[in-house]
Amino acid sequence: MFDDLPPDLDRLHTLRVWHALWLERIDRKIAAVQRRQAEEERGRRVRPDPPRPGSSSWDRR
Repeated sequence: MFDDLPPDLDRLHTLRVWHALWLERIDRKIAAVQRRQAEEERGRRVRPDPPRPGSSSWDRR
């Protein structure tokens, strides 16, 4: 079996902490992208329809 992990406990703990920090960073980025996508979708749903040609009050002057 190929084992590329360090053999000593100190470096294993360091590696564990480093990976936990990276996972936290990735989780924060995932949450931010999900929030942005949800906001964009809400914006698309509530966006008013564009005005029809000839229906503007400026055209009636």
